[in-house]
Amino acid sequence: MPKSKLAGLKQQLRAAEEDVQLKAQQLEELREQVDEARSKIERLEGEVNTNAELEDDVQTLLKHQRETAAAFMDYENRVLALELQGLVDRWRTMDIEELAQQNHDLREECLRLQQENMHLSKTVAENSLSARRDLARIESALELTVKEKMREMHDRLRQELYDEMDDKTKKMVAEHGYLQDYVRDQAAQAATLDRHCRMLQAERTRFKVDSDLATSLGEQQASHAVVLRRQLKQAYQTVEALRRRLMETEARAQAAWDEAVRASSRAAV
Repeated sequence: MPKSKLAGLKQQLRAAEEDVQLKAQQLEELREQVDEARSKIERLEGEVNTNAELEDDVQTLLKHQRETAAAFMDYENRVLALELQGLVDRWRTMDIEELAQQNHDLREECLRLQQENMHLSKTVAENSLSARRDLARIESALELTVKEKMREMHDRLRQELYDEMDDKTKKMVAEHGYLQDYVRDQAAQAATLDRHCRMLQAERTRFKVDSDLATSLGEQQASHAVVLRRQLKQAYQTVEALRRRLMETEARAQAAWDEAVRASSRAAV
């Protein structure tokens, strides 16, 4: 966009801002006048409380002030809206190629800054990782050194204390060590016996469950056997009834056949 157009737009924007400031100053002066009127009204109200006409004038003045302020704010908003719309229209009519070039330059600058940021982030991460590794090695070395020093100090103090003891105390210490070993052995044996006891209790519980399950299954099988015996008896009875019916049917058929043979013999004679 030509610089002359940009300068003209800036000058118009400054003129609009000055106009708005002037309107704001006028509004402030009007507010001061209203405040003065209010103070006068309050003073007059303190002197004459029964002046209803003055109160009406005050209310009218306040109403007029509110209407004037609202009208001024509306006018100011409309002027600002028109000025902003004009600026937007002017910016839209600017040279598109120049804006595209500026946008391209800004995009390249952003890409360059992003690459620099990525490079710096990578460098910071590498330095941080190296610092953490060095710190971990230092902490590990310090921990090992402190443990070694503490062990050496404990050994030295133990040896010094042991050297200062008499023979009876040394014997008591040795017996105490033996007792500690014996107690540890007994505790280990007790733990082993406790584990065996728990295992035996678990086996007993499992055997009891298996026994109960076997008893339950036996009872179920016995009840099923009774039902099956009843069903088998009913089946035998049904088969016997069918056999009797079959024999009766065969007897009737044989009698009918014999009767037919005799009838045919009589017919032949």
